[in-house]
Amino acid sequence: MKTMKDSSKRIVTAGLVALAISAAVVVSCTTIIPNDPPPDPSTGMDPSGNPGNPGDPAPAPGMVTPTPGSMPGTMDPMPVPNGMVGTMTPIETPVIPPAPEAVDAEKTLQAKLDAATAGVPGTKVKFIDCTANPCMARLEAKQLTAMRDLLVKVSQDNQGKISFVVRDQLDAYMGQTFAADVKIGADQPRTAVPTDPAELLAN
Repeated sequence: MKTMKDSSKRIVTAGLVALAISAAVVVSCTTIIPNDPPPDPSTGMDPSGNPGNPGDPAPAPGMVTPTPGSMPGTMDPMPVPNGMVGTMTPIETPVIPPAPEAVDAEKTLQAKLDAATAGVPGTKVKFIDCTANPCMARLEAKQLTAMRDLLVKVSQDNQGKISFVVRDQLDAYMGQTFAADVKIGADQPRTAVPTDPAELLAN
């Protein structure tokens, strides 16, 4: 009986020794990594000089806190220049009215051209501009023959002091029409109106 008790004691002692050795190995292999110290409340910076919020918990060991613009696909906010906040207004282009002389010249020419188009069916005045010298008018006609007849009347009303360029134009709704840009005045080269309407497009 004494021999059996001694064997049991030796087995229990050996087990305790093995358990103690295992605990010592675990403790020796564990490294305690302290948390980063909290930021200074007065400066908002941690001891390493990095910004932080005093109330924020310390990052986990091995974790890096990204800064604005350091992550892919992010951009730093664009700063607004000093003095520019709330001061930028849309650029407006001032409208300069025509001179009174130009307005009077346009009214006089409009009356002459309205009388001319009234005598030639299928013709009309598109616009008149007398802001520069000589005055310019755009005339339109549905037929090339009507355009020739209109130019003859305009030339006669202005003592032949006209020059013009005629072109044909196509429109999906209006079809083919003819337009003439006519300059009316004394200080310019003059264009004679041809007898053959087809020659108008050659100018």
